This record gives sequence, C-alpha cells and structure tokens, in this order.
Amino acid sequence: MNILRKCYDSAASFYGRGNDLFWKKRFDWLRKTIKNTLEITEIPVEPNASILDLGCGTGIASEEFFKLYPQTEEIVGIDLSPKMGEEAKKILGDKFIFYEGDYTKDSLWQTMSKKFQGVLAFYTFHWIPLNNYSAIIQHIHKILKDRGWVIGIAMGQKELGGIFDDMIAELLQIYLPPKQVSKILSQWNPRDVSEIEEAFKKSGFSYSRITSLRYSISVQRYKDLISIILYQYNFWLAGLDPTLFPLVHEKLMQFVKNDARFLEKDGKIQVPHHLIVFEAHKV
Repeated sequence: MNILRKCYDSAASFYGRGNDLFWKKRFDWLRKTIKNTLEITEIPVEPNASILDLGCGTGIASEEFFKLYPQTEEIVGIDLSPKMGEEAKKILGDKFIFYEGDYTKDSLWQTMSKKFQGVLAFYTFHWIPLNNYSAIIQHIHKILKDRGWVIGIAMGQKELGGIFDDMIAELLQIYLPPKQVSKILSQWNPRDVSEIEEAFKKSGFSYSRITSLRYSISVQRYKDLISIILYQYNFWLAGLDPTLFPLVHEKLMQFVKNDARFLEKDGKIQVPHHLIVFEAHKV
C-alpha cells in the first residue's frame, strides 16, 4: 500500500477541490452521486452522533453528510494518505477527526474501541482484498451501535465498460511479469450485487438494500478518458519505471480508440459507468 499512499498524497491538493476544469467536473459528478445517495437512504442520525468515514480522502462524503445532518457531533475519517486528511481538516474543522490507517487490514479494526452510529464507505469497498472482504464487513458490524448503519458506493464489475477484465491486464503484461500482474489485479475487487448482499447477510446485518446502476457520461477528448482510466483505476500504481509511463499512456490510447465500448457520438466519447449503491442496517 506504500505506492497507493504516495499516489493519494500527490493528489491531495486537487482531489475533489481543485480548479482544473476537467477534474472539477469529474469530482462535481462524484460529489453529486454521494449527495443523492445520502438523500434517498433511510438512515437515522441522532443528535450528537459519531460517524466513521472509511477512505475519507479530502472529506467530500463527510462534508455532504454534515450539510444534511448538522446535529452530527463528529466524523472520524480514516485514510492511507495523511495529506488527504490534512486537506479534509482544512475544510471540516474540529468536528472532523482524522486517523491515518489502512481499513483493509484487520489490525486497524482491532485497535478500535469506540462505537459509531454509522459508517460512510463511498468509493472504497473495491480496495478490500478478496480474502478478507467479509471479515471487514464483520468488523464494521462490530463497531456499530444498535440500529447502526453503513452506506456507500462501490465500483461495479462493468465500471468503464469492464476494461479492467481485459484491456488493463493485457497492457500490464506488456511491461510486467505475469505474477506481478496478477498481484496488482488482485488489489482491485469490483463486486456484483449478489456478492455484496451475501456478505452483509453473513455479517449479521438485518436489512440491506443494494442497487446496481449503469449509465454513460460524455467526455470531449480521448485524453480526458485516459485521465479517468489512469486515475480511477490507479493503473500507474503498478510500480512502473517512470520512464515507461509515456509508453504506457500511448499504448492505452491505442487500446481505447479501437475499443467499441467507447463510441464517439455527436463529437463526444461515451464512457460507460457501473456503480453499486449499498445501505445496510444493524437492527
């Protein structure tokens, strides 16, 4: 995870809050999905509630939660990147408490003694390794109070048309040994609805609602699409020699331009998205 930490440290200054037009539009869209999800869910928020934000980043989800539920006493954010946490503190102030840590590791959960009314998990569940996916959900159940809840968004199997199943794997194998490719790909675990439902059920949650959403957005240039792929999939976390990156970028551009999943229509490139919105309650 050291490479991942460095990645997000380097992005902290613009992650969700920068002035670059392309990334501003991108994060405006992400913020909107978080806001809409919070508004349609059935979560009780008591006065003086304490909430846990997993993979909090620069605090976008926490910020939207505070807007809807100002009675919240505090939100505890956990993230690999200390610089992300610093950016969140600048915006959210003293009601936001940050801890640097890796929520995909059992060791972090074993140090927690505090109980929370709710857990925010927006765009984070796909980082949980396959072999301890259910265990992490059990940890979440354990640190929740009675009538507690977890809510979030995970990237689905067909995010960006499902390119991670083939295009990224093929591209990585050009530059890296097969065993290293398998290790990299194993860090990314998109889920389908049935898998998430089963994991929540086995972990003791009494009620869950999981929805699969598929739709497309448009971008102006293939360059913008490549930026989404490289950042959203953290493809450049492969540990490649920096001198190889321009070659990887060029090869990925060739793949995308020849891929029927990214069709040009009315002068714009259509980018398919697949998100899984989930809500589960401990009753």
